[in-house]
Amino acid sequence: MIATADRNASGFEREEFERYDKAESKNHYQARLLTLVEQIQLMQSAVKIHEDFVFCYDLVPLSAESSFSVKHLDIEPKDNEIAQKSYLKLWE
Repeated sequence: MIATADRNASGFEREEFERYDKAESKNHYQARLLTLVEQIQLMQSAVKIHEDFVFCYDLVPLSAESSFSVKHLDIEPKDNEIAQKSYLKLWE
């Protein structure tokens, strides 16, 4: 109930909420950090689902090169085992 009230307060339309709620989401190993700039919409609703975004940040150590976003279809792992290995490699 609180989540629904929060979505209503933030401007979710009923159809957009249903689409957002039914969308298959990535688990915490597979999902990557989305960019803020891509979420700025002056002429449209800012509500999007994960698959609507084109860019994200790769799971790599921070560097000048890694501070630029890349296409999420190129880097987001579809397999949980591969995604977990990416996290392990980051901490080695």
